[in-house]
Amino acid sequence: MVTPLGNLVWYKIFLPAWKKQFDPQRIARRMIWTEKIFELAKKKKDLKVEKLAGELIEKYLPKKESISKKVEEARQYYKKYKLIKGLAGYKGTVTGKVFYVKNPDKPPKIKNNRILVTSLTSPKLINHIKKSKAVVTDEGGLLSHAAIICRELNTPCVIGTKIATQVLKDGVKVEVDANKGVVTKLKK
Repeated sequence: MVTPLGNLVWYKIFLPAWKKQFDPQRIARRMIWTEKIFELAKKKKDLKVEKLAGELIEKYLPKKESISKKVEEARQYYKKYKLIKGLAGYKGTVTGKVFYVKNPDKPPKIKNNRILVTSLTSPKLINHIKKSKAVVTDEGGLLSHAAIICRELNTPCVIGTKIATQVLKDGVKVEVDANKGVVTKLKK
């Protein structure tokens, strides 16, 4: 049986490598679970778990400034080149109108053949992804939900853009070039 303490020990072993490999935003997402375990341990007065979770949070939770710095770099790149840059989750090039999903856990009814833009995908968006021409997300890596599902469905996908939901609004025409990992806003 897996315990919170066992998981925290596992995190303690792997977090140093992750910190070198991943950007601060991705580390922060991985630390959300640790923060929840810390809060539960405090309520239950489980001192071992509370101490280990607290140490991990103190040592590895990125400061907000480092996360916002990456977002600001993405904004500056967009201002300079008029391109939103990310990673190619699955290759392909398509043009279409944006369908913006604010909350991936409560998606609105999708319009077919649109480009799905969201902060991140969830299993509740599978039908939306199936009906989309492409998917663009703010967060994620090559093993993220969006990337895996898009590879299975042969749907072009650009992930980890950091600013797509801030720049691309519902109905805007865009070109998604997942071969290069860029999204371009087009004139109407």
